[in-house]
Amino acid sequence: MMSIKVARVFLFTFISIQLISILSPILPTIQNEFNVNAFQVTLVIFILVLGRMIVSLPLGYIFSKDRLKKLLIIFLLLSALGFYMCFRAQSFVFFLFSIFVAGVGSAALMMLMLIYVSATSISKRRKKLLGVFQSSMLIASAVAPVYSGILNQLYNWRVIFLGLAVFLIFIIILNFRSNFDENDKQDEIISDNEKVANDKKINRGINWPAVISINFVSFCLLFTMGSFSRAIIPLVGDNIFKLTSSHIGLSLSIIELLRFLVVVGGSYIAIKYSNRHVLVPGLLIGGISMVFLTVGGGLSVYYAGIIMFGLGRVGNNFNIGILCEHIPENKISFLTSVNRFVCDTGLLLGTVVLGWIMNNYSVLSLGILSAVIIWIALLGLLFFTEEKDSREVEGY
Repeated sequence: MMSIKVARVFLFTFISIQLISILSPILPTIQNEFNVNAFQVTLVIFILVLGRMIVSLPLGYIFSKDRLKKLLIIFLLLSALGFYMCFRAQSFVFFLFSIFVAGVGSAALMMLMLIYVSATSISKRRKKLLGVFQSSMLIASAVAPVYSGILNQLYNWRVIFLGLAVFLIFIIILNFRSNFDENDKQDEIISDNEKVANDKKINRGINWPAVISINFVSFCLLFTMGSFSRAIIPLVGDNIFKLTSSHIGLSLSIIELLRFLVVVGGSYIAIKYSNRHVLVPGLLIGGISMVFLTVGGGLSVYYAGIIMFGLGRVGNNFNIGILCEHIPENKISFLTSVNRFVCDTGLLLGTVVLGWIMNNYSVLSLGILSAVIIWIALLGLLFFTEEKDSREVEGY
């Protein structure tokens, strides 16, 4: 049963990331076809993040495992409709509206899987599924731009949206035949120590200092390192290190490869020990990397910063793992959705604020400030949260 659950989490998370991942290679083509300026075309990404923020909190209220199949089908249909509307769009305004429709559907799929995984009752299995969730996101982020760029070059960008719409209809048909109501029997097979830990979790209240601290870490992670990977690193590579586009592309690929390895290896460490065993060194290294990337110098300094950044850019799944240890089960769905909202807010604000700082002050000051923010968040994590070592829970 766990294998079915793993496959389900991987598939729907992979689908949910397609929209935002296919856009980067085709944005210039879309800009030219609709004859819009650079600022206008960036509204496409803004609309996507906005849609994700809008859908995050309501899903925390309405989610239940009994409704999972219906909710998945509804938002798969919404995504398919949005993709088809993008395919048919004849004006940029209608294209933006279509992106919003598809974006809400895709974001809802991602949120459903995140809440579904977070609501898994046994800590060890939740850590494994969170690793699958994050790994699927990274794989989708690597695969989608490749086929998007190839199809855009061979045919045109509209074919990509039409193909995704047809693919989602196929997935919807398969889901009508699937049984989502079966119990995960492996969740019922737990050790005595796990049962005691689980019973304590059901009966306790919300540890608000820990919840606030974890959400602060998530906000700071996306505000700084999330913004660095999406905008600051390419600008620094071009303006400070005077790199060619091929060097910048290579550095971003290195980051994604290292992130994937960190998620896979980190998930093993989180299962064997705890999420904090991954987060603490990751945030320490991440802060150092942002200073390296903004200090200037030669290629050796830049790529040292890139390697450290990839190793330190831990996924938010480890924060979710800690969050679930500090809240009762009946609050997991809502507070997980709140955390996703906080992450999106951090990313939205970080891109704007760090870009403004980079434009008006020294680039090194941007790196130092970002490192300080991450390390302050790390101190909050250490002081206000606790997490049982998995060896202790399992009775090693």
